[in-house]
Amino acid sequence: MTKIKLSVLVKQKGISHVAEKLGCSPPAISKAIKANREIYVTVIGDEYQAKEIKDFPSVHKAA
Repeated sequence: MTKIKLSVLVKQKGISHVAEKLGCSPPAISKAIKANREIYVTVIGDEYQAKEIKDFPSVHKAA
């Protein structure tokens, strides 16, 4: 079992591979990385599972 930051995993495996394994589109992965979301992927064998770490309660920035 390995836990790795989404952006690092994409650099290692490629965006299409990671998107397919997580069941989402490459643009969704790209958007999450560009937004600096704190997403970690746990790799167990051939399965990927992603979790996002964020503040609770959410703090919204004023416009």
